[in-house]
Amino acid sequence: MREFEEHVRREFGDDPAGLEREIRITVLHEVAHYFGLDEERLEQLGYR
Repeated sequence: MREFEEHVRREFGDDPAGLEREIRITVLHEVAHYFGLDEERLEQLGYR
């Protein structure tokens, strides 16, 4: 998550709800990759 922090704060820093949403999406996305899901599978599941 550290590598995304600057971008996420720059894009959503003034919008607490947007910041929370983007953090949730990013963490879920990266956890999915950790467990072996690729971009195609994430898209099939509606996470893209």
